[in-house]
Amino acid sequence: GETLYSISRKYNCSVAQLRDWNPQLGTVLKPGEKLVIRP
Repeated sequence: GETLYSISRKYNCSVAQLRDWNPQLGTVLKPGEKLVIRP
């Protein structure tokens, strides 16, 4: 599975940015959950 950390590395952003862009995130990613990733 993927973590916020692995996703942040893949898209060259920080975990904090992912959390800012996706305030609906809990502490655990659920399968199929959609994330916003900004350029």
